[in-house]
Amino acid sequence: MSSESRLRLGISLGLGTALINATESGVFSATGLLLGGLLGVITAISAALVWSMTTFLIGTKLFRGSTSYWGLVRPLFYSYSPALLFILIAIPVFPIRQAAGAIVGGWTVIAGVFAVKNAMGFSNERSMLTFVVGVLILSLLAGFFLSF
Repeated sequence: MSSESRLRLGISLGLGTALINATESGVFSATGLLLGGLLGVITAISAALVWSMTTFLIGTKLFRGSTSYWGLVRPLFYSYSPALLFILIAIPVFPIRQAAGAIVGGWTVIAGVFAVKNAMGFSNERSMLTFVVGVLILSLLAGFFLSF
C-alpha cells in the first residue's frame, strides 16, 4: 500500500468519525472535519505500524515464519484497502452505519489474515492463530496501559 493509500484510509476513517460526531452533536464545522481527518491519518498510520510490528514478531519468533519486515508490511498494508469504505459510517441511518462498520471491519480482518498467510507462507490455521495471538497481546497491553 502506498503512502497515498494510507493517507486516504486515514482520511476516510477520520472524516467518517468526525461526521458521526458532527451529526450526533448537530454542530458542523470545517475545523472539526479537518482535525478529524488529520487525527484519522495519524491514528491509522500508527495503528498499522504497531499491528504490523506485532504480527511480524509473533509470526517470525513464535511461529517461525520466514519473511522480512517489509515483506510482511507491503501485503498487510494493502489488505487495509477495504477500510477506505469506513467513510460509509458517516451515513446518519443507524442500521446502515452499524452494518457498514461490521462488514468493512470483517472484510479488513479477513484480508489481513490472508496477507499474513501469503507473506509468511503459513497455513490458514497458523495465520489465523497469528492474528488471534496478536489481538490478545495488544488487548492485554491496551488494558494494562489504560488502567492507569
